Amino acid sequence: MLAGRVPGEIGGELRGQDGSLMPSPLLDNLVPIIALVFFLFGYTYGRVVKLDKDERNVYTLMTSAIKEMGGFITLIFIVAQTLSVLSWSGLATFLAVKLADAAQAVGLVGFPALVFLILLSSLLNLVITSGSGLWSLESTVMVPSLMLLGLSPAIIQATHRIGDSITQAISPMHIFLYFILVSSQKYEPDLKLGTLVSRLLPFVPAFGLVWTCVLAVFYFFGLPVGPGAGIHLP
Repeated sequence: MLAGRVPGEIGGELRGQDGSLMPSPLLDNLVPIIALVFFLFGYTYGRVVKLDKDERNVYTLMTSAIKEMGGFITLIFIVAQTLSVLSWSGLATFLAVKLADAAQAVGLVGFPALVFLILLSSLLNLVITSGSGLWSLESTVMVPSLMLLGLSPAIIQATHRIGDSITQAISPMHIFLYFILVSSQKYEPDLKLGTLVSRLLPFVPAFGLVWTCVLAVFYFFGLPVGPGAGIHLP
């Protein structure tokens, strides 16, 4: 047991002095630990497959990796600026209250409000394919507004993930759609993007129906969506 720990507390050698996870030796040093693991795996792979010197050039590899992340970095920059403006101006709070009032006025509370969030996330996912980027933009207003309607953040995020997954396969902005196209062209060389999307399109309503039914089971039976995470706020 670490020195200074109160007897009877949940503890472990990787926890902090007071038994907490944050801060703790593990989380405080997580970045160098992950970097070291990736370095060891990369170095081992390079030695085993006997890569040429040019292929092992660190500068070239890092430049290539940053190029692939360029779109994500740009999106996160825009998201950060948007969140900063919403926080500074108080617009997020204003919109959340107005949206909650509007939802109550038209009777969009409870499960119908969650269905609306599914539709909203599905539509936005067609143009914003980054899950973290979409959630950062959407949660700023939707989480407070739905919490004002009595729904817990856990069920709100679960609902968002359902909407985010429904249209993922047909989004023209998603890089994996083109990966699927290239892979499929090995077996069907004349396959075009439009044909691929038309073949994937039937899965969208099927996924939407199945996942909405699963959400309905959790909602109407009051099942927890996670440890200690209920459907409604206390």
